[in-house]
Parts: sequence; structure tokens; C-alpha cells
Amino acid sequence: MRASTLPILTVLAGGILLLFSPLLTMPPLVGPASPAIPRPQERLVTELAPIIAEDLDGADAAAVAEFCQVFADVLAADTSGTIATTADLHDRLQQSSRLMFQGTGIDTRHPELATAMNAVLAAWMEVTGEEGVQVVDIDARLRALAVEGFRGIAWGATQ
Repeated sequence: MRASTLPILTVLAGGILLLFSPLLTMPPLVGPASPAIPRPQERLVTELAPIIAEDLDGADAAAVAEFCQVFADVLAADTSGTIATTADLHDRLQQSSRLMFQGTGIDTRHPELATAMNAVLAAWMEVTGEEGVQVVDIDARLRALAVEGFRGIAWGATQ
């Protein structure tokens, strides 16, 4: 081996280390940060008191918030009127939440959460009467209120 080979190998090894050192010191990649859920208007915040009182922990709060945000998106996109009445909304909410939260234990840790969500939505949409929740057609105004209500519940779950 020639005398100049060792310094050349050392320079090459150092160059390779410098080239790849950012990859060795970078923190692990994580998914994109969840966007902050905007605070709803004060009248809805007042209605959300039972949701906030549930005092969901981090994982449960994130799961409920994500579910409500997605459900709001689906409801907003339902321009064909698949969810046509408040009864349809209740049924779809019940079915989808059962699927979403099966095996998570949220229902046993927070047994009043589903009832609170239904009550908040009914009050916010102003579809409660003397005999309970009224079955009415969901027009554009009620759909917008329902979407806003679900986004509010998402916010309330994270408080």
C-alpha cells in the first residue's frame, strides 16, 4: 500500500460520513400534525358542556374528534340527500360510531358520551320537542347546523 492511499481513504470515508450524516441524525418522520380544530361560536360552546365534562383523555379525545370531523365532512358532501331526515342521521351516526369505536373501550370509559352527542346535536339543530327529538327532513339549513354541530363536538372532545 502506498503512503498516499491511507489519507485518500480517510478523506473518502469522511466525505461519505458527511454526505450521509444528516440521515443518521434526523429525527424519525412522523405523520402531519393534526390541524387545530377552531373554537365554535359561543352559543355552541355552551351546548357542548356535556361533551367537555366527559374529560376525554388524549387517545379517546383524538379518536372522537377525528370521527366527528370525518362525519361532518361526509354529511357536508351528502348533496344527494342520502341522510334525508333526523332519523337517518341518528341511525347513520349510531351505526358508524359502533363500527369506529368497536373494541376501543370508549363506550365503557365514557358511557354517557353517545347520549351527550345526540343531545347536543338535537339542541343545536333545534329539533327537540315535548316528546323528544322530532323526525324532520334535513334541508340545507339543518345540514349546515349538523355539520357545525359535529365540528363543535370534535372541538369539545379535545378540551
